[in-house]
Amino acid sequence: MASQIVRVPALGAAIANVTIIRWLVTEGTSVAQGDPLLEVETDKMNMEIPADRGGVLHRILAAPGTVTVDGQPLAIIGDADDDVGDLAAQALAELGG
Repeated sequence: MASQIVRVPALGAAIANVTIIRWLVTEGTSVAQGDPLLEVETDKMNMEIPADRGGVLHRILAAPGTVTVDGQPLAIIGDADDDVGDLAAQALAELGG
């Protein structure tokens, strides 16, 4: 399965911003679908965002303290031998970097 960008999930219309508190997994670590990846804070609650697929966390794109919105790239997960350079460039371009 090809690598994919992990994005901020839609958490509801009443939640405008999501702040990354901390990553629970480091780059290069294998995760299973449903494993918690990071902890975020909204104006209403703190919550963990799970992996929506299994694989290796290749790249973290948003550091703790970053304020994000629905759909914004957070990280890249893929198979262990995937080259994620092009996907990372695409995600960083979306982030304006």
